[in-house]
This record gives sequence, C-alpha cells and structure tokens, in this order.
Amino acid sequence: MKRIVFNLFLILMCFPLNAQSVKFYFETGTADYVSFSKQSVETSITKLLTEINRAHQRGSGLNLDNINMEENAKVKLKNFWSNMHFSCEDNENIEKCLQDAQGYQVRNIPVTLHPLDNTYHGSLEKTIVISLSKRGQITGVRTALDRHDYKKVMETGRVVTDERQRREILKFVEDFRCYYNEKDIASLRRVFSNDAIIITGSVITTRVGGDVNAMTNKIVYKQSTKEEYLNRLKGIFDRNKFVDVTFDDISVKRNGATGKERFYGVTLKQKWHTSRYSDEGYVFLLWEFKDDGEPPVIHVRAWQPDKYPDGSPMKQEDILDMNDFFIP
Repeated sequence: MKRIVFNLFLILMCFPLNAQSVKFYFETGTADYVSFSKQSVETSITKLLTEINRAHQRGSGLNLDNINMEENAKVKLKNFWSNMHFSCEDNENIEKCLQDAQGYQVRNIPVTLHPLDNTYHGSLEKTIVISLSKRGQITGVRTALDRHDYKKVMETGRVVTDERQRREILKFVEDFRCYYNEKDIASLRRVFSNDAIIITGSVITTRVGGDVNAMTNKIVYKQSTKEEYLNRLKGIFDRNKFVDVTFDDISVKRNGATGKERFYGVTLKQKWHTSRYSDEGYVFLLWEFKDDGEPPVIHVRAWQPDKYPDGSPMKQEDILDMNDFFIP
C-alpha cells in the first residue's frame, strides 16, 4: 500500500494538476463602460493565456481554434511562436481595460521568453499587450515596450494632448516593432505608404584638405523605394531563424504647421539582432494619422548608426528628425 501511495505521489509531482492554467480578470471598475460582455472577453483571454502555457509545456504549436480572435491575429501570433515560445508567469492576472483609438487593450501581463535555439541573447523577461476590438474580439498579441519608454510616450501631454491618441501612438510603435519580430511582410507593406522613402545612413571618416592629422566624419545616405526595402527585408527574414527588434529612447514630435498637425515624427534607438547579424542605430519615422480613424501610415523610415567610426556617440545635430524633411 505504501508503494502505491508513493508512486501516486511521484506521478502527481511530474504532472501537476492544472499547473498550466492561467486566469484573467478585468480590474474592478475599469471595463464598466464597454459595450461587450466582460465575462466573455475574460474567458477568451483566459483561454488564450492557458493555451500559450500548454503549448509551451507540450513543445507544440498553438491551437487557437476555439478562441474569439481575429484570423489575422492568429496567423501573426503563430508566426511569432514559430520563432520564439513564451509562457505566462502568473496563474492569475488582473489588469485594467484601457481604451485606444481603435478599441481596447490589456497591458502588463508578465511572460518569459523561451528561445528555440542558443542564438537569442536578448532579455527573457517581457510583458505582453492584448488588443481588443470594440466588440471584444482579440485583435493582436504583442510584446510591450519597457516601462520607461511607455511612460515617455504616455507623458508627452504637450505634444499629444489626447490620451487615447497617445495610446494609439504607443500601440503603433509596438505593432511596428512586432511586424519585424513576426517577420510580417504583409503588415509592413500596409503600414508604409506607396511612395514611402527608405533611407539608410552610414558614417565615413575623411581627411580635411588632405591633412592626414585632420579628420572629419561624413554621413552618407542611400535611398531606396518601398518595394526595394521590402524585398531586401524578405530575404533577411528567410535567411534567419528569428528577428529580434527592440526600441529604446523614444521621442515623439507633432508637426506644428497649420494644416499639417496630423504628421508626427518619431525618433527611437533600435537594437536589431538576428541569428546572423546585430547592430544598433537611430530610426526616424515620419508618419501621418488619417482623419477616418484608419491606422497611420509611414512616409519616411530613416536608419543611421548610433556611433562614429572612432566609437564616439552620434551628436544630436547629426541625428535625422522631422526638420530634415519637407512635408508638402
């Protein structure tokens, strides 16, 4: 009898009951204004987080068939999963329901990344954001900006006075970064305008007047079209097991000219890491908000290194911003 009890104990230790289950609830009072059923959405998010943990424990793909989630959002999450697994840390998550321009979102759900090989060297501790439509359907799952950059975007009240628009800017930046992590060429194609300008900068050191002791740094820019950039990017996605892109030091500026208030300039520090290549640099994005509530589009994406050839940091006046581009 003792042997039977002991063996049963070992079985329970190896397969803990409901260890992978994750519960989600809205914080009291934060979802009282929504038109959808709170309980229904809580159930959907609970199912999603639980399936993420189960799939990680099984070492398998995600089964999202019975989750109220947009088909495109399912495809994008599965694309990310094929390159990087993650698991939810807390068995119970209670978070606010936040409103943005296109619906709602839930933030601050802690997860741990589980790389599929040893080529990933980024942070393993992340939080995810779950986006919801106005009807309560899950429209996206993405890793969030760190708390410091989240606060920088949300506290830019003098630049963007409407909190929902600030949250939309935050969502757009997070979505844009995740398009690279998910290798999502289709979404990148949609977010860039048809006549988008793609600029890549490099720094070279030249002599001043032939004097070998007098050197100066010169920034050289190469311009390409949207299709050239996307074709090059697709080749990178195909050749690499994963693409990890992170943004830091985010700055948002609104165009102050009359009639051009819908244009914004975003400058951020980008860290790019794949299984074959890594770099760091500054990215400037010139985007335009639409009057009809559609997602904004990018007219300019410019990248340049964050250091000169001698290793010194890039001077502020050499970093591209909105003043370097003409808006017709």
